[in-house]
Amino acid sequence: MQNINDVIECLRRIKKAMGYVEYNPLMPPAISRNQKHEQASPLTPIFHTPEEFDYPDYVEFEYFQAIDRDYAERGIEALAWYVSFHNGGPWGIYIPVLSLAYIENRFLKRYRGTRFRKWQLGYDLLQQHEMFHFATDYMCAQWEILLQAPCWSALTDYRKREGIGYLEIEEKLANAYMLRQLNKQLTPSGRRLIRTAVECSPPGYKDGTACVDDLSFKSNLAELSKVYVAIHALEKDINLLASGVDITAFYSLADNLDANQCPITIIHNEDRFGIPQIGTNFILKIPTIVETEAFQKACKKLDKSLRQRWEKKKRLLVETIPRHPEFEKFADLFSLRLNDNYRVHLRPSNDMTVWEAIAVGTHKEMGHG
Repeated sequence: MQNINDVIECLRRIKKAMGYVEYNPLMPPAISRNQKHEQASPLTPIFHTPEEFDYPDYVEFEYFQAIDRDYAERGIEALAWYVSFHNGGPWGIYIPVLSLAYIENRFLKRYRGTRFRKWQLGYDLLQQHEMFHFATDYMCAQWEILLQAPCWSALTDYRKREGIGYLEIEEKLANAYMLRQLNKQLTPSGRRLIRTAVECSPPGYKDGTACVDDLSFKSNLAELSKVYVAIHALEKDINLLASGVDITAFYSLADNLDANQCPITIIHNEDRFGIPQIGTNFILKIPTIVETEAFQKACKKLDKSLRQRWEKKKRLLVETIPRHPEFEKFADLFSLRLNDNYRVHLRPSNDMTVWEAIAVGTHKEMGHG
């Protein structure tokens, strides 16, 4: 992926490619102004949730049921949203804490796990959906720079004129991408719960379950790319339907998506439902790593070069965290890449000061698919 600041600077040189929209990104339809918020690390933050806390009765009637109605109309965008860098103002992913509580109570009520685990999974769900919108934004920008045409603004203007609230195919793919990513870390029962939540969403969103497989997903990616750029490509006599052309090549997804470049803002609105302020930790470095006995045994079986690489990685982690996907959330753990095939799984203590190295093995052995 190219540096997003460089991409934006290129877009500024294209007439009408950037259009400043005056609105508060912290305030979608169901959120009030003046929200407390904090900039998040692109890595998943650790939420310190009160495990023994019971939600007051009014939360169900005043907030959760209102979100039910909003979710039925707007899908995941009722819970989190992405603001395009094409707007020219504040941009990125916005996730309210209230949405994590909603996911716990609506989507994951029957999921076996602690409240901490449910909130972390809820965050991952929202983040992955919105990351797809970021990837689409980037894809469109790459075509715009090549075509020297304002594809995003033209499509946005058309949607406004026609009263099209959202692109069904984009929301279908965003949910499919989210399912594809979460499938790596969920049990079969967890997958069923998330798929059920998707199927209860509005048109487009609910169709995400139908294009999770590789062939369907890529086919739909090509169609979405055409929605954004086909008209301007034809103006330049570029045939996007020519055999041998991979129109999806500008999509940076999964391993190629530099999540560090997309700002994430957590909106602290938990005081609205009587929960004490939720603490969040952002992982900047890992000062202490303790190797479990099982890890040490597995490590001794590795090639000498891999053991040396692990020792080097440990020294680097004391200073900083590698960029995603070299270091990423994986279920209740974190995964660190030793090379293209080998992974180390790390588990943090509650205060994040001491981490355990609990397993090491190949990509497949470690459950990464």
